[in-house]
Amino acid sequence: MITENLKRLRRDKGVTQDFICAILKVSRNCYASWEQGRTEPNIDMLTKLANIFECSIDYLVGRENEVGLVKLENGLTKIENDLITMFRKLDHDGQNKLFHIVQAYVSV
Repeated sequence: MITENLKRLRRDKGVTQDFICAILKVSRNCYASWEQGRTEPNIDMLTKLANIFECSIDYLVGRENEVGLVKLENGLTKIENDLITMFRKLDHDGQNKLFHIVQAYVSV
């Protein structure tokens, strides 16, 4: 399962094996062997791969079906973190309007 997930996640992200190898500081042969199922990454590499692909280790190894729920170092998911980043880019008036929209939506 990990071989298919590594290939699909890498292709979905639109990056090459060489790109992933440069981030992980491993040889192309090493990474290719993971995608081909000849060897498997150790726990340290699984953690780094999960961070790169924004998924959980469980997802990588086929134990869960949902991608994108990985928590960042600040304890937030990527979506939560992105929302905060976008919110902070708004001026005060925009933040206030958005707050009221979300408040009304959540109250329903």
